[in-house]
Amino acid sequence: MDRNTYENQIINGVTTRPYDVVFGVLVARFSASDVTATTIRPPREAGLRVIPDDAFPVAFNRIASVDLSLCDTLVSVGARAFQTAPITSLLLPASPQNLVSIGDSAFESAWRLDAIDLSNCFALKTIGNRAFFGSRFTELDLKECNALETIGENAFYWSRLTALDLSKCTRIETIGISAFNKSPLTTLDLSNCLALRKIRDGAFFSSVLTTLYLHCFETLDEIGNNAFQRSELDMLDLSGFTALKTIGNGAFYESTLTTLDLSDCTGLETIGEGAFRLSGLATLYLASCTALKEIGDDAFLFSVLTALDLSRCTALKTIGDRAFAYAMPTELDLSNCTALEKIGERAFHTSRLTTLDLRGCPALVTIGERAFSESRLTTLDFSKCVALERIESSAFNASNINRLDFSSCTELEYIGFKAFGDSVITLLNLSNCTYPVYVVNRQYEWMTLAAGVYAFPGM
Repeated sequence: MDRNTYENQIINGVTTRPYDVVFGVLVARFSASDVTATTIRPPREAGLRVIPDDAFPVAFNRIASVDLSLCDTLVSVGARAFQTAPITSLLLPASPQNLVSIGDSAFESAWRLDAIDLSNCFALKTIGNRAFFGSRFTELDLKECNALETIGENAFYWSRLTALDLSKCTRIETIGISAFNKSPLTTLDLSNCLALRKIRDGAFFSSVLTTLYLHCFETLDEIGNNAFQRSELDMLDLSGFTALKTIGNGAFYESTLTTLDLSDCTGLETIGEGAFRLSGLATLYLASCTALKEIGDDAFLFSVLTALDLSRCTALKTIGDRAFAYAMPTELDLSNCTALEKIGERAFHTSRLTTLDLRGCPALVTIGERAFSESRLTTLDFSKCVALERIESSAFNASNINRLDFSSCTELEYIGFKAFGDSVITLLNLSNCTYPVYVVNRQYEWMTLAAGVYAFPGM
């Protein structure tokens, strides 16, 4: 049987069953028969609407070209339709205005396909999970896909894309988990994605991005965990992103960021654990982050910040463990942190601070172990810390302080071992402390001190 006769027999079945089914039968018969055809080309009169799930099975290895150029009614490419298929050419209709969805794993590992044209898919709403996982094409034009709403999880994971223009995708709301993970993207234009709400976990992990355009000021509420980890962005301007609530754990971990502007992010509540760890960040703007409640553990660990202004972070409750450790700032402004309750362990370890004014922190309860150790503090003001209860071990180790005035710290209960190690404390004022204060001196000796003023030859 020659190829034309075979195709005609299939097409004659259109009157008795939908061509969606016939297309699947056609593929299956090619796979199982001795037919030597290398191209599938459904005719326009077939009215093909759906390419079925699993249209090209893994074992199918003869069809090199799928020509859908006459399928103007095509609505959907099914899940796994071309997964691992050895096709080298795929032609879509010149004006595929009806194509709404590309299913999960539709082109996953279709490793011989080096190009696909979606530039005129005006109705495309969804690119499914793993849709182009491991694909080999380096360019993809989606800029006219102005109905696109979702790019699914792992959609372009391990693809070879180097550039992607989504600038006219004005309805896109979600970029899924690991959507472009390990893709060699260097430039991403989201400048007109004004409906974008979520950049999910790992979306651009290891993507080597150097340029990112974001203007979704009023909609973006989440940058997920590890979303831009190991990106090569130098600067990120998120100033005025009023809907942004969360920057996730490790969001920019090991990135090359040197400047980050979060000023006027009035809805920002959380900067996650390790969010900017090992980022090389030198400049950070947090002005008017009035909703910021938590800076997570390791958030800016090993950054190279020289100054840190938290003065307008009026809702800030927690500065996590090692949050700014090894960042070595010389200036720290906590003057209006009226909600701050905890400064975590090693939070500012090895800072280069000489003065610390905590008068603007009336809610402060705990200063963690080694919170300011290896700093160069000579002046420390607790005069309005009326809620302070605990100063943990080595909190201010390697400082050079002589006089400690806790007369306003009426709730103070505990000063840990070497809390002010290397300082020679000559005067300790506990005159208004409600409870006896447990103090551990250099010899690990516990002292219980009642309210009063104490003079020491050195504590």
